[in-house]
Amino acid sequence: MAPEGQTWPSGLVPVVRHDLGVDAVDASSGRVLAWDPESLTERSGGPGWRRTFREIATSVEAWLEAWVGARTPAEVRAAQMDAYRREQARASRAHIAGLTPEERAAMGLPETGWERVVWGGLYLDDDEDDGAGPS
Repeated sequence: MAPEGQTWPSGLVPVVRHDLGVDAVDASSGRVLAWDPESLTERSGGPGWRRTFREIATSVEAWLEAWVGARTPAEVRAAQMDAYRREQARASRAHIAGLTPEERAAMGLPETGWERVVWGGLYLDDDEDDGAGPS
């Protein structure tokens, strides 16, 4: 794992391997460190090598609590998709709002209440965006 000329720190026990890095427990302190090799260069020695390690939890217990409480990748993607749909709905609504009443009528939309016809209320009542999704 370590670049040529560098040794893995003594007492640092790798416990989870990620795509590009490792979470490891410092056996002497119980701290959990993340090793991220992305900042390494061919000349990463001494201080550069040490900077690739950062504390992510003060204890294994804290690390596990954060992991258990974290959103799953599916939950993260769902939230991102919801935010994207919200953004697109608002952009489309703004575009249609910029049309004249005649242009909206030509689309078969009523002069008033066209927003609910088009969107059925989707993202209409949550313009304050509490992040809760459709109302």
